[in-house]
Amino acid sequence: MQENMKYNMDTYQFRKDVLEKILKIIDKQSTTPKGGTLFFGDSLVELMPSNVPVINNGIGGMSSKALEGLLDELVIKFEPAKVYLHIGTNDLGQTVMDSPRDIAQNVQRLFYILKRNLPDAELNLISTLPNIDELDSMQSTNRGMRTRDLIELLNKEYQYHLELLDVNFINLYPALFNEEGQLMTELYQDGLHVNEKGYKCLMDYYKKHY
Repeated sequence: MQENMKYNMDTYQFRKDVLEKILKIIDKQSTTPKGGTLFFGDSLVELMPSNVPVINNGIGGMSSKALEGLLDELVIKFEPAKVYLHIGTNDLGQTVMDSPRDIAQNVQRLFYILKRNLPDAELNLISTLPNIDELDSMQSTNRGMRTRDLIELLNKEYQYHLELLDVNFINLYPALFNEEGQLMTELYQDGLHVNEKGYKCLMDYYKKHY
């Protein structure tokens, strides 16, 4: 989210639409019951079907480092019983372009903060989901550094860095591949975001394996 800035090119900048989404989430705090199930992170959370009975605090374009300064407003003040995070695709895209190890360290810090402030909450990290390389990789778009290989590496870094924290790693990455190991592109609305059938596939996989 740099948009031709002339300085601080490596720093995530909040634009008007993101700030408006943050304010809407803050407005929900006083009316949302405590002890619920809360999802936060990037657009893959924000675009979840509205019939899923969770607190959806996803914000499109969000990166892992930017989330640290928002944890209180997006998560902690809701006092959830369960927390799910999906993040990482934007960190590998044009927004930030951090390495998988740096991203994993950012996420490790996020969960350390959450664990200190929500000691009784169940904390979960959803694996970063695969993209369609032919549509979304750095080779096809000439932007960022995102590829499916780097996403796979990021998920390995996540598991390594969260090993010492009491955080569940929810590996939904395989859910979008068929039995022959091919990515089911019909479950996507573009090269990165899944469609309604894709979300159903992810939820069915989660129920079956977790």
